[in-house]
Amino acid sequence: MVIMLNKSIDIPIVLMVDEDEPLLYWIVHYKVKKGETVYDVAKKYDCYNNRDNVNEFISDIKKVNKLGGSKLKVGKHIVIPLRKYEITVESKEE
Repeated sequence: MVIMLNKSIDIPIVLMVDEDEPLLYWIVHYKVKKGETVYDVAKKYDCYNNRDNVNEFISDIKKVNKLGGSKLKVGKHIVIPLRKYEITVESKEE
């Protein structure tokens, strides 16, 4: 599920909920350029990243885009999960 919160700013604030784990991501969309790898893209956005290291960031990029390796196809649109937040899911019992 993707929720668009604000279309009026330069970088839209988009949230994505991970369906397998209680995680919420702030994401941007990115179009891959010639010769880029997942590592290259991760380094471009590393200043926005709230993870402990770039390898965790690379792992999350691969996960949300369902990528097996580090090579990317030119022109492919991928999701960059800039910030990752753990969320608590509570169920209401009546």
